[in-house]
Amino acid sequence: MRRHVIGEEEQAEIADAFNMFDTDQDGYIPLEDLGNLLRSQGKAFSNAQISKIVKDFRAKRITKIDFDTFMDTMNIPLLETYNTEQITDAFKVFDASGEGYVSVDDFIFMLTSLGEKLTPEEAKDMADDAERASGVPGKVHYMSYVHNMLVDPQRGYHYHSMSSAI
Repeated sequence: MRRHVIGEEEQAEIADAFNMFDTDQDGYIPLEDLGNLLRSQGKAFSNAQISKIVKDFRAKRITKIDFDTFMDTMNIPLLETYNTEQITDAFKVFDASGEGYVSVDDFIFMLTSLGEKLTPEEAKDMADDAERASGVPGKVHYMSYVHNMLVDPQRGYHYHSMSSAI
């Protein structure tokens, strides 16, 4: 997967968000805030992924992180074991018509029931965005979704936790 190069303006926006979580303005955020900060930047790390990252930091006796470490953490690959074809094949099971769409209900079912489950709220948010992007009410165009998720993540579709949901 390509790494997204962060421009000065985007880095300034991320720094602003980091500073909001840095309540005592010491240049660090507590590990407990890491997941919320990552998600505020569109990174859809699952709870298990956040727990693993925090556990890894704690194993190194790190209890808070600075901005540079946070930026490195944002670039941790979220997809390690699934490729486009594998994820597309999982969607095809729910595509009875073979037209490349699954219903929003099936999409939410996949996210909340298979693999590493998302909360209903997380799944609903993702489904709403994917439905809007598909342009077809009540449907998710899974080929576009998978492409945006895996191939072109800088387009704003950061729903990488889907990889562990199938």
